[in-house]
Amino acid sequence: MEVSSSTRGEMSSAKATIVVALKLIEASNWWNDANQSLLWLDHIFHLLTALYAAVTDIALARSFSSS
Repeated sequence: MEVSSSTRGEMSSAKATIVVALKLIEASNWWNDANQSLLWLDHIFHLLTALYAAVTDIALARSFSSS
């Protein structure tokens, strides 16, 4: 049984679609890994705390300089 070139092209296209879908699933799993890691959560918490402190310092400095 001979497979036509268009059928082979459709099969390779379907395989490529499956590979891309699997890569996208693997790419989205990083969030689950980070969300379950206490180290990541601690680092994110400390980063957000530092950024909040920086915004607070800037706001205080601006309020004292304008009065």
